[in-house]
Formats: sequence, structure tokens, C-alpha cells
Amino acid sequence: MPDIIQPKTIESTEPQSFEPRDVEVVGIENPTGKTDETAPVINMSKLQDFLGISHPDYKEINVLNNLYNYFSKKGADSMDDVFMEINFIEQKLGSVPVGQTRLQHLWNYLKVLSLTEHYNNLRKSFERS
Repeated sequence: MPDIIQPKTIESTEPQSFEPRDVEVVGIENPTGKTDETAPVINMSKLQDFLGISHPDYKEINVLNNLYNYFSKKGADSMDDVFMEINFIEQKLGSVPVGQTRLQHLWNYLKVLSLTEHYNNLRKSFERS
């Protein structure tokens, strides 16, 4: 009769921390994470608090970074300008659908805007000037 294998319990030696943390996200111009004068590290904790995100995962961090980059390319000079732009868009969109977060709703709208811009530019390239 074969021996019965008993599972071992594995205990973590590292303490788990569930405290809120500041997340620093690097810009698209600097995907390596190395800092220099051309690509400063952006502290996204204010944007996280504004959108109600307490513990962002990797995907949410990327979306936050892309939101900031989108608004900075559109002319937002500071985080306060980004907040004003987000408020303006949220007022235009109305309430968030059930099952979505503010971040998801805003990001989906900005993706549609980006695609619309791209296809409008593509359409214009086919037209005669």
C-alpha cells in the first residue's frame, strides 16, 4: 500500500502590509524606470485619491499613467489641470454605469476619443486637399 503524502503548511516569513501606499509611475518616455531630467517620475497618489483608488494593481497603474500622459499632451500643465479636465469629461458623460469604476468609465471614453481622432486623420489623408 502506498504511503500517504501529507501536505506541508508553508508560512510566510514576510509580514503583510495592507496600508495605503504612494505609487510612483514613470512616463511613457521612460519605460525603464531610470530617472533623468527628460523623463521625471510622476507621483500618482493625488490622482489615485481623486479617482478613489486605494490599492491599484498593475493594470490600474498603467491606466493612471496613460490618463496623465493623455491630458498632459492635451495641454494640462499640472495635476490640478488634469483634475479639471477629468471633472469636465465626467460631467459630459454623466453617471458611471453599474459594474464599472470611475477609472474604467473614463478610460473607455478616452480610448474611443483616441480611436476617433486616429480614424478622422486617416480619413483626411484619403481626401484630396
